[in-house]
Amino acid sequence: MEISYNWLRQYVPLDCDAETVGQILTSIGLEVESLTPRGAVPGELKGLIVGEVQACERIPNTDHLHVTMVNVGKGSPLRIVCGAPNVRERLKVVVAPVGVTLYNQGAPLVIKRAKIRGVESEGMLCAEDEIGVGTSHEGIIELDDRAKVGSPVALQYPALCDYIFSIGVTANRADALSHYGVARDLAAYFNQKVPTKAILPEISIQLGAKSATQVELGEIDTAGCVRYSGLTIRGVEVKASPEWVAERLRSVGLTPICNVVDVTNLVMLELGQPLHAFDLGAFPTRRVSVGFPPAGTPLETLDGQVRTFGGEDLAVCHGSTPVCIAGIFGGKASGITARTTEIFLESAVFNPVMVRKSSRRFALQTDASYRFERGVDPAFTVVALKRAASLIMEIAGGRIDGDIIDFYPRPLEHEPIVFDSQRAYSLMGITLSRRELETLFEGLGIDYRPIGAGKYELKVPYYRVDVTRMEDVTEDILRLYGYDRVPVSSKMSIALDQEMRPAVTMYEKAVRLMLVGAGFSEIMCNSLTSSKNFGEEVSYEGFPLVRILNPRSMDFDALRPTLLLGGLEAIARNTSHQRSSLQLCEFGHCYHSSLSKTLSGGDPLDAYVEQSRLGLWLTGYRREDSWNEGREPYDIYHLKGYCEAILSEAGVELRDARYERSALAFLSNAATISLAGREGWLCRFGEVDEGLLKSFSIKQPVFYAEMSWEVLLSIWEAKKVRNVELPQFPEVRRDLALILPESVTFGQVEEVALRVAGGVLKRMSLFDVYEGNNIPKGMRSYAVKFILQDEHSTLDDIAIEQCMQRLITALTESLGATLRG
Repeated sequence: MEISYNWLRQYVPLDCDAETVGQILTSIGLEVESLTPRGAVPGELKGLIVGEVQACERIPNTDHLHVTMVNVGKGSPLRIVCGAPNVRERLKVVVAPVGVTLYNQGAPLVIKRAKIRGVESEGMLCAEDEIGVGTSHEGIIELDDRAKVGSPVALQYPALCDYIFSIGVTANRADALSHYGVARDLAAYFNQKVPTKAILPEISIQLGAKSATQVELGEIDTAGCVRYSGLTIRGVEVKASPEWVAERLRSVGLTPICNVVDVTNLVMLELGQPLHAFDLGAFPTRRVSVGFPPAGTPLETLDGQVRTFGGEDLAVCHGSTPVCIAGIFGGKASGITARTTEIFLESAVFNPVMVRKSSRRFALQTDASYRFERGVDPAFTVVALKRAASLIMEIAGGRIDGDIIDFYPRPLEHEPIVFDSQRAYSLMGITLSRRELETLFEGLGIDYRPIGAGKYELKVPYYRVDVTRMEDVTEDILRLYGYDRVPVSSKMSIALDQEMRPAVTMYEKAVRLMLVGAGFSEIMCNSLTSSKNFGEEVSYEGFPLVRILNPRSMDFDALRPTLLLGGLEAIARNTSHQRSSLQLCEFGHCYHSSLSKTLSGGDPLDAYVEQSRLGLWLTGYRREDSWNEGREPYDIYHLKGYCEAILSEAGVELRDARYERSALAFLSNAATISLAGREGWLCRFGEVDEGLLKSFSIKQPVFYAEMSWEVLLSIWEAKKVRNVELPQFPEVRRDLALILPESVTFGQVEEVALRVAGGVLKRMSLFDVYEGNNIPKGMRSYAVKFILQDEHSTLDDIAIEQCMQRLITALTESLGATLRG
């Protein structure tokens, strides 16, 4: 939200500079993200202050120099030597203290302490040309007698110097989406010391009796429209806005369009109430309605696009014909043009949820919808309408036809809140006097009535849509009082969590350290994703996605069922910036829903599943070129190795792991690792599909693994550490070259071997695979290494030969293996 400092001063008296105002706004909860100077004066008059000459004496032996004592509002008066002919006592002047920079004709001049004719001067009294506000150098500037001593000089030249606050308004502070709303908060802050009220802009219009030619109310759908007000104005002249209107809009980033439209935007930025002006020709029968056009009804909007209503989209209509998407965007046929001479001016409050849904469905977010979605104060509807009508008649001419039409069947207000001051003080950590507390209530616009025992009955203004409980009021009081004024306690209380799972933390820390040590970078991606990534079925691996009811964007309309896509976005961003070799990991949550559980009744939350996962991504090169070896690209086996290291850390015996080829969404050459006797999978990995990579503009292979973190944690927590003696007897290695059907995997070979020789077979590995000459078609050769060791005695040749023979027999019978000659 952009707020103009000069514009803000129209509604609240400000005797401090923009920087101080920015600090105050941040301290009361309206965080100023940036403060940008905007003006025609070099240096924006920064550091210059209003002073008053208390004494003025001529310096001996000079014809024009005087030594003055100037009050600048704080500290001792400054001794300043001045040669201007008009310097005199009790004159309000522009003072440039030591350290201030002046920009005389663009050349910077830093004011320094100096001696002039033996008299030390502590600053400078300035002429117009010396600060850039004029060209005169005949004497120093004579300020108005009402100028406050010590205040910034920039306050005396609002037309030449402005500052723009960029305020990060949180979603609950709809009341602060206007200059008057921000001024209201500042007034509440200043009211603690000096009685201060925000000042509404002046409104002067003459309303007549109801006219037979004015626009009248038709059917208004109360579910979609809380309040609807309007006014008919005839005889306007549409043309460019005067400079003061155009400049106000430009100062906060809006482009002027024409006087009538500019007024509606100005009043919205001023008071927070969106307005819309229709060409009166859009209402030939002079009746305006608000309702829901049937699904399929078209409307050409102001941007020239034809948009179709979906049956649940609210519209402003003439009869059954929509002329505007209510609270979002106007129709082209009813728009203001240079030929427009008669207008219907609308000020309304529409249902926030309906506006939000339609805004997302039409993919349209406007300044109006942004405010309606967060909540607009219905008490300001007519006020804003009168203000806009007054400005339109001032700059576009015209006359009001009839009276205001106003539909407001059920006025909105908050339920009374019982405020217990002692309870509030315990929450805030401070105690206020009764007068301090009631002053804060008044500043916040809260009507209060004491009901005894330190309690009050409060009536909160409806523009504070987020204040509905005593705790909300307490928070408002504390932010105005000042968080920095709350004393720091001399003791600290800590609640110990008895449900902590230290093993979880230990395992996660161990895996993190392992991955970082191996060169991985940890990422954290958005839990929201787009359902468009998952096809028309909007599901992932057979489970429906968890959809968001009111998404901010169609790119974030579902909770992610896999970590994969977020990592691909990170890879795409990095590779586009010439960083192509990446090792990424993420600990995160994935979500899916079960349609069967949804339909079965019971707790609706049972249909949603949240699971912890660990994702790994490899892409690019494991090793770059060097003088003694070439670069080595990542492949699926590097990824498999990292997965197995993590499984081993959890306590998984890899000989018990089962590897199976799998058809997984988004992955090719994929495999699943599971554990014998345990439900569920431990890890799934593979190479990301080329089609998916192309959609992310990634032009190199990416390998991805996703690990079921909750299953691994359960294994880790059940792991028992055993101490065993070091082997006393030697290992023996034997190799076999086996010819097997190409459908047989090494995992199957390993399973048979462990079953037959598990007592002495410590480990085995595949060190060569061959297909080609001398190998029958449909077969392949595996070269397998076996490591044998007996814990109780040295294996002799006979025992070794018997063991290997059992292995060969079992492999032949179970898998159709033959020895390669």
